[in-house]
Amino acid sequence: MIRNYFKVAWRSLLKGRLYSLINILGLSVGVAVCLLILLFVKNETSFDKFHSDSDRIYRAWVKEQFKDQLLFNSVTPVVLGPELRDNFPGIESVARYVTNTTSARVGAFMEQESVMMADPDFLEVFDFAMLAGTRVNAFSELHNVVITPSLARKYFGDDKPIGNILELQFAGEWQPFKVSGILEEPPSNSSIQYSAIIPFENAKVFLSPQAMLSWTIIYVETYVKLKQGVAVQDVMADIAPFIDEKVSQIYAPGEYVVGLQPITDIHLNADVPPGLVPVGDRRYIYILSGVALLILLLACINFTTIAVGRSVTRSREVGIRKVSGATRTQIMGQFWGEALLTTFLAVSIGVCLAMAALPLFNSLSGKALSMALSWESLVWLVAILLLTGLIAGTYPALVLSRFQPMQVIRGVLGRKSGDRHVVLRWLVGLQYVISLVLIMCTLVVKDQIRYLQQKDLGYQDEHVVAVPYLVSGQRLPQTWDDAHRITGVLRNDLIGRSGVVDITAASHTFGTPGWFQVGYVEQSTDRFRQFVVQHVQHNYLDVMQLRLTAGRGFYEQPESDMRSVIINEAMARAYGWDEPIGQFLPGPFAEYEVVGVVRDFHFAPLYEPVEPIALSKDALSLISLAPDHSFIDLPNPKLLFKLQAGDMQATLAEIRDSWQRAAPEQPFNFHFIDERTALQYESEVRLSRILAIATGLAIFIACLGLFGIGILTAARRAKEVGVRRVLGASTISIVLLLNRPFSMLVLIGAVIAVPVAWLVMQEWLQGFAYRVNISPLIFILSIVIAFVLAWLSVGYQTVRSALANPVQSLRDD
Repeated sequence: MIRNYFKVAWRSLLKGRLYSLINILGLSVGVAVCLLILLFVKNETSFDKFHSDSDRIYRAWVKEQFKDQLLFNSVTPVVLGPELRDNFPGIESVARYVTNTTSARVGAFMEQESVMMADPDFLEVFDFAMLAGTRVNAFSELHNVVITPSLARKYFGDDKPIGNILELQFAGEWQPFKVSGILEEPPSNSSIQYSAIIPFENAKVFLSPQAMLSWTIIYVETYVKLKQGVAVQDVMADIAPFIDEKVSQIYAPGEYVVGLQPITDIHLNADVPPGLVPVGDRRYIYILSGVALLILLLACINFTTIAVGRSVTRSREVGIRKVSGATRTQIMGQFWGEALLTTFLAVSIGVCLAMAALPLFNSLSGKALSMALSWESLVWLVAILLLTGLIAGTYPALVLSRFQPMQVIRGVLGRKSGDRHVVLRWLVGLQYVISLVLIMCTLVVKDQIRYLQQKDLGYQDEHVVAVPYLVSGQRLPQTWDDAHRITGVLRNDLIGRSGVVDITAASHTFGTPGWFQVGYVEQSTDRFRQFVVQHVQHNYLDVMQLRLTAGRGFYEQPESDMRSVIINEAMARAYGWDEPIGQFLPGPFAEYEVVGVVRDFHFAPLYEPVEPIALSKDALSLISLAPDHSFIDLPNPKLLFKLQAGDMQATLAEIRDSWQRAAPEQPFNFHFIDERTALQYESEVRLSRILAIATGLAIFIACLGLFGIGILTAARRAKEVGVRRVLGASTISIVLLLNRPFSMLVLIGAVIAVPVAWLVMQEWLQGFAYRVNISPLIFILSIVIAFVLAWLSVGYQTVRSALANPVQSLRDD
């Protein structure tokens, strides 16, 4: 029986080749898009689930409620980890980690590396595989280092790295670290990334005794692994009174809260601030998943609309089968068999299309996805096959099988014909709504991306190269002295003799998160205040073209302005200074005088409003006065080279040569600031590209369906057109007549699509502190595009029908 269904279905597909081609092509493109986006969603939702005890691993966070202010961080105090480990029996192990950038070398080969400092229990909490060495002895000595295979190849080539020495620059000196283990490369779906790990005890080089014991200085991420069977709610309930006692001299009970976040919740939970590693955005998962489902739905609608359009022809077939003794169940099985066969062919082609498009999709999404054959993937394919087949075949199976044989054979379908036309209009209208929503959303996203890329950020980062001058820990002030000296040497060597216009230095560069932030309690209001601090050289404003709105810049003399600051307008507003020049910084920083005000500039991404910032030639001394501070980016010198437009490669080669002469111990690792700034919006740019391609494919599928409907409409109304031609109707009037229903459906679809797209995009734009206003022109342009596509899709058939010889369509009558 089933075999016969598929034989009949195959004959039906061959009989209506054009319609079968439209269905299969539309469905295969929909399946390919769906598969690719499913791979992306699976990767995003699988973060950190590869740890065998992921259900028992949690990251600590801290909320500080100070008066009317809430400070929420997933970067925690250094002291928190040991306190949790030593005082809570429900906690099996604790692992803190922090990363810092330093120099590494083997022999004459030297590079800049990101080095993680982690507790010994790091390898107990997490399941990263040890490829060489033992987990027990990996951090048994202070100067042990565990590295990844890629770092091992980089420094040791084909030699066995275990037991060899990798030198790291600490406390201004080269320190030998013995390679004690090779740890697997961190998976791409891991929230924790590393290349070299050393014992956390080395952090004492970077941190003062105060920072090691303070509850208000945050520096590390802290992870805990609970014992088997211990509920996280019970642990958090025990932590609360313990923490209240520890911070009782600073906070009232309940004002300082330590919580635990499941590790599998980190990557896509925007409600918890990101820690040391950027996280994803759950909204993009929803957007892309919705787009995939909409595209698949468009393909299914195509199948159904063509089935509805062909219902007159197929109804005669149904009538004959019923007269021949076929039951309704058998006819339903036939139509579902056709749908499943079509879907099977489409899924097979879709898988091939997805595999062919995977490299492009990986490039667009920034992933390294693969389509490995597994039981899970087979289940997904079967699910897509059955779901799509059932959806696509439901209308033909349920409706066409109900036709009465005598009415069908006599050509009298009565009300059923009108019902089919209503269903057809609804389905085509739904296609227009989906297509319009996708077009509108794509245009809004592109408009916002263009705004992010073109907005005046308040500084000029074009042709500015940054080169970090590396340092570690207690020698930070002395390293700044070295950087000042090196900068002077480079100025004399390069300016006027190369493509270098000017050179300066700063503690942080644009496009880098986690600038140094200081905090204190304002005595007059008992309110917690904080602002960002940037250590700069005297000509920083000129190089970055920050615009003074009041006062002056810094003097060039090294000893001058050591207790002067230049603030931004946001800081003047925050402290209510109408005349900020001559004011002194508040709180513990009262010896620093404001000598200039610059126009607000965006040193953080445009997701966030501009915060108060103070620029200082002696920011390290200012920072030392702060009772509370936080940072991710270490405030070591970053030398900034302003270049002329022209031969950048030649200029960079000149800078490299001069750098190696002036600072032979320092690696020359550079980046262009404008490129680093653009990377802040990389996820939005990728979303825009994927959405644009997906929208294009959705429109292609919709146009395929409209093309098929145009053919059926022209065939159904051929006699009507012939009569009108005989009575003198013009070609243009007939084309307008045939296209009018589609034009009306575009207008109706627009009425529905505009508010839907507006609501979706308004929600997405709320994630940006600086965003575009959705222009009505976007909606008008989208509707115009839909009109043009609709007319192009059905226009050929309507024009052909209008130009046809009326005798051919009327001769049967």
